Amino acid sequence: MRGLTRIFPLPLSPFQLSKADKGLMLLSFTLAFCELFNILGFSTFKINNVLMACLMAVSSLIYGLFRGARFNGLYILYFVYLFINVALTNPPAVFQSWLRLGLFVVLLLCVAPVLQNKAMRKFRMQCFKYVMLLGVPLSVISFACYFLGINFIWSDFSHDVTVGGVFSGLFQNSMLLGPVSAVSSCYSFWAYYNTKSKWWIVLFVLCIGVCMFSSSRSAVYGAAVGCMSIMLFANRGTGKRIRQMLVVGIVACATFPLWQGALTGINQKNAANELMGEYGSRTEKFEARIEEFGSSPVFGVGFAAINPHGRDAYNPRTGVVEPGSSWLAVLSMTGVLGFMFMLAIYVNAFFAAKRCASEYGALFAGLIAYLAFHELFEGYMLAAGSALCFISWLIIGVASDLKYAETDLAENKACVKAA
Repeated sequence: MRGLTRIFPLPLSPFQLSKADKGLMLLSFTLAFCELFNILGFSTFKINNVLMACLMAVSSLIYGLFRGARFNGLYILYFVYLFINVALTNPPAVFQSWLRLGLFVVLLLCVAPVLQNKAMRKFRMQCFKYVMLLGVPLSVISFACYFLGINFIWSDFSHDVTVGGVFSGLFQNSMLLGPVSAVSSCYSFWAYYNTKSKWWIVLFVLCIGVCMFSSSRSAVYGAAVGCMSIMLFANRGTGKRIRQMLVVGIVACATFPLWQGALTGINQKNAANELMGEYGSRTEKFEARIEEFGSSPVFGVGFAAINPHGRDAYNPRTGVVEPGSSWLAVLSMTGVLGFMFMLAIYVNAFFAAKRCASEYGALFAGLIAYLAFHELFEGYMLAAGSALCFISWLIIGVASDLKYAETDLAENKACVKAA
C-alpha cells in the first residue's frame, strides 16, 4: 500500500483514520465494492437492494446513532416533507413510492450529511476513496477493452445508438461507464494538479478517453465542467486561473486531431437523434416532466412516480421510471417545495467545499459542479437503488462534511501531541 502511495501520491485527508478504525475501513470498502459490483457487465448476479439498505443501516447505526451523532435539521425537514408528499399525492401502487422513499432515506442517512460526528465523516470520506480506488482502475481497464474488442454491454443496450453508446467496457451499459469514468477523470485531474505526479496525468488521459468512448455527451461535457471548476477553485489568484485555463484550452485545441476519433460514437449518436427530431426521446421526457409539474406545481405527482396516463413510458411490472433529467424529476415528482429543499442541499454542499482550505475543497466543489450539470440530462438523483445515485449523494455528503475539516484536523493533531 505504501508503494502505491509513493507512485500515486495524494494530499493529506482532513478526516484521518487511526488504528482503531479498521472496522470502519472494512465496512466502507464493502459498501463501495458492492455498489460498483452491481453495475459490472460480467457479474452473474446482483446484490439485492434490500441487502444494500441493511448494510447502509448498520453503518449508520454503528458509526452514527450509537456514537451520539447529531441530526442535520435541513435533511430532517426534507424527509418530513417527502413523507407528506407521498401521503398527499398517493401515487399509483405500481411505482412503489413508499418502498423507494424508505430506501432513499436509508441511503441518505448513510452517505449524505444527515448524521454528523467524526466517525460518520471518516466513514463517508473513506467510502468515497474506495469508490475512486475501484472506479479509476475499472475505467482504465475499460479503456484497454476498447482496443481489445472486449465489451460486456448487456444485450438490451447493444443496438440502439440513440439511447446510449454501444461500448460499455466492463460495465453493463455506456450510461454507467460514462459517469463513473467522468468522476474518475475529475479525481485523477485533481490528484495530478495537486501532486504533479506523471502517473496521475496518465490515468486522467485514460479515464477521459474511455469517457469519450462511452458516447455519453452529458458525461464528457460534465467531466470538462468538473475539471475546469477544480482548476478554478484550486487557485486563489485570478491571473493564475486565467493563464492556466488558456493553457488548457490551447493544449486541447492543438491536440484535437489526436483525440477527435474518440468522439465518433458521440457524432453517430447526434446524427441518429437528428433523424428522430431534436434530441429525440430526451426532449419528450423533458416535456413530460414539465407537463407533470404544471399539473401539480406545489407537491408534484409523487415521489418516484410519473403521470401513468401521460406521454412518458414506465415499466408496468416494476414501476421503474427513466425521468430524463434529475432536476426536472425533482420538480415534477416533489413540486416546487421539494425543489427548494434540493437546491438548498446542493448550495450548502458546494459552499462548504468551496470555503474549505484543504485541497479536497476544490475537488468536491468541482465534483458538485459536475453533478449539477450531469443531472440536468440524467435522472438518477432520487433513484436510491442506482449506483450513480449512491455516488452522487456520497459526493454531496463528503462535500458538506468539509465544513468540519479544520476542526477535525486540529483535534487529531492535539490527540497526537497528547499521546
